[in-house]
Amino acid sequence: MTARNEVVEWILCVKAHYGFSSLTPIPAVNYFDRFIASRPFQMGKSWMSQLAAVAYVSSS
Repeated sequence: MTARNEVVEWILCVKAHYGFSSLTPIPAVNYFDRFIASRPFQMGKSWMSQLAAVAYVSSS
């Protein structure tokens, strides 16, 4: 849950910094939630969540 909170916070910061639409975080968080629900999430590998967050923000 901590990793998810950090990712959501990061997505919101990126949205604010780059002036993305208010709708951008919704699919990005949705995709991230699907990712962590469908994959065995590996604790101690924070780069996995960061990489997924970057991919989802850039695809939104």
